[in-house]
Amino acid sequence: MRSLNNLTSRLNYIFKYCKRYTVCLWFGWFPIILTADADIITNVLGSPELLNKAESIYHSIRCSFKGGLVASRVDKWSKNRKLINPAFANKVLMSFFPIFNKAKNNIIEKCSELVDNKEHNLLNAIQTMTLTLTAETTMGKYMHKGNQISNDVAQHYCVILEYTIIHMILSFMKLGFIMELFSKFRNAKKYTYQFVEDLIHKKLSKTATAEKSITNTKDDMSSNEDFLLTNEENEFTNNEDDLADLSIKKEPKIFIDQAIKLYKQQLFTWNDIISESNIIVAAAFETTASAIYSVLVMLAMHPEIQQRLFEEVLDVFPEKNFNADYTLCLWFGWFPIILTADPDIITNVLRSPELLNKAESIYHPIRCAFKGGLITSRVDEWSKNRKLINPAFANKVLMSFFPIFNKAKNNIIKKCSELVDNKEHNLLNAIQTMTLTITAETTMGKYMHKGNQISNDLANNICIIMEYTTISVLLSLMKLDFIMELFSKFRNAKKFSYQFVEDLIHEKLSKTANAEKSTTNTKDDMSSNKDFLLTNEENEFTNNENDLADHSIKKEPKIFIDQAIKLYKQQLFTWNDIISESNTIVGAAFETTASAIYSALVMLAMHPEIQQRLFEEVLDVFPEKNFNAELDQLDQLQYLDCVINETLRLAPSVSIIGRHVTKDTQVGKDVFPKNTQILISILHLHRRTDIWGPNANKFDPEHFSAENFGKVQKCAFIPFSKGSRNCIGLRYAMFSMKIILSGLIRNFKFETDFKFENIRFTNQIALKFLEEPGLRIRMRS
Repeated sequence: MRSLNNLTSRLNYIFKYCKRYTVCLWFGWFPIILTADADIITNVLGSPELLNKAESIYHSIRCSFKGGLVASRVDKWSKNRKLINPAFANKVLMSFFPIFNKAKNNIIEKCSELVDNKEHNLLNAIQTMTLTLTAETTMGKYMHKGNQISNDVAQHYCVILEYTIIHMILSFMKLGFIMELFSKFRNAKKYTYQFVEDLIHKKLSKTATAEKSITNTKDDMSSNEDFLLTNEENEFTNNEDDLADLSIKKEPKIFIDQAIKLYKQQLFTWNDIISESNIIVAAAFETTASAIYSVLVMLAMHPEIQQRLFEEVLDVFPEKNFNADYTLCLWFGWFPIILTADPDIITNVLRSPELLNKAESIYHPIRCAFKGGLITSRVDEWSKNRKLINPAFANKVLMSFFPIFNKAKNNIIKKCSELVDNKEHNLLNAIQTMTLTITAETTMGKYMHKGNQISNDLANNICIIMEYTTISVLLSLMKLDFIMELFSKFRNAKKFSYQFVEDLIHEKLSKTANAEKSTTNTKDDMSSNKDFLLTNEENEFTNNENDLADHSIKKEPKIFIDQAIKLYKQQLFTWNDIISESNTIVGAAFETTASAIYSALVMLAMHPEIQQRLFEEVLDVFPEKNFNAELDQLDQLQYLDCVINETLRLAPSVSIIGRHVTKDTQVGKDVFPKNTQILISILHLHRRTDIWGPNANKFDPEHFSAENFGKVQKCAFIPFSKGSRNCIGLRYAMFSMKIILSGLIRNFKFETDFKFENIRFTNQIALKFLEEPGLRIRMRS
């Protein structure tokens, strides 16, 4: 770089002291005309006779990047430029706007972390951002924020560019060959070549897979005009190779798609793909990054100009978070998908009676894992079973669970008391075991005492099912989910949980059968004792002798398993209905509730001032450490409601839901084509800064205060989904969480060294922490 600076200084000297802007000189072996004369420059650049690049400097670039448009000789350039032009057509560039907006949001987030009254060098961050942009828009490679590969590739390209400058200077003396002695230069080229080749091979593999299915899918795709490009949209779509591309994405062809197509048509060599890819990635990311950084430097040096620009931008974009595209159309494997975080579209979709089927792309594997169930069943089965199961989640039934919730609270308090030792502990497993115990007792009538090995084993096996089902969802997008049955761990986990549920059902059936035998002898005695009979108002389903058997077991309103068995006897439920609904309710209730409770404790540990305010509220309602919560007391814990809601906003137990379009359907102003999968990203909806304000990515329960939680926010908060297919266990979850969290906060103070900004999530059906923060527990007085 010092050589380049010296060269620039010499050029400045020549122009200054020769007092002219065109000079002739020898530089090494090359006669050179050096000019900054506008007329000469215009004539030279406009001449069809002067299209070859200057060998004195471009030979080095050609060697570094194996060729490419920037440095190639005229015959090759004229051919390749025409072939590549369509990849930079206006419609293609317009399709990149969501990616540009996403990059804008990422660099804004990065800069927000640097607001500390110190000077920072932003060039590296901008280079990484523009490389991510370039890789995604030209090569179809998505690099998430902080991806180490993107940082490494950026650094290696910078090394190549730095050494290429030295190569240029040496090449004037025809000594460029010396550069191959530098291992850093060789390794950087090797790394970037490999990066590009891997992307190309991956893309070729995808198109090859898609081409195999052309025969079967061609007719289906032709019948759905919304997912085919017209000739005007893509003038190159004229053979079967192009249909393969359409099965991957609807968007106009980006550079790599166009290059591979030309390679298959033998209009591009393999080296053409490599060289053009290399030069486009390197040139686009480096020049764009330099330009953006230079603009920021200039604006920082001229605050009055920066202020004028700010005023212009403010007029066009009054909101800070502008034009983030919250609805995308794409192909994912075999499925045309509409991915959205737009509250208007989401509200219309979830309320539509035409869109009650769940998205097959993600719910089919869950249906297979749990043998069906309300969450995943198709609309005809769901509409029947939901009505039949609803009474098991009525308010009177939920109120009867309060003693169980309080008992679980006392158990987890005792467990935490054993961990008061000034060390950080992972509480998730203990919380999962507790919530599984609650779920088994409240829905299946199965009491599991503290430390019961079966409850630990069942919790572990359900977690395994969730983990492997997530993989199955990804594979199902390519219709390869059958592979999951090859994994014995997955099969064994399903077998264990199925057996557990079946044993509970058989045990329950056995009890009711024994009770029925004694009905004749006990019926009159029970009728005379009103304490052991439910009134018609308490249980509208008590209308035959079978129900009397249930009364001999418990006085409380029917829990789920009692209701399911009654429906089975009435032939309104099949045996598989009992198994699938039981499986789903146990699996979903314990996992999602545990995740929410643990997430709330983590958030409170990271925000001690919020935890203190919540403690004071709990202390007012429960002055004694040992208490049994009642409904009227829970209603007083309004800040706890805000804390739970804020936790579910930032870390929703289920981060994505979906609907399957069975026929062309108009909802509001939108028309959804048949067989489209509508996927709703709850995680992104809950973090939109245009809805939740500038602190959308921060933990702040005030988001749910009366003055902040308005109509717009209500439409954009769906942790339990919305509409007729919302979560049947919504109130069940809220009651149990409030009782358990109030008990824990009343008795303990939670701390952690884990930083909020380091939280990363992964999806295993339920949202999980990629790294689970440990919690340090201190006893409260």
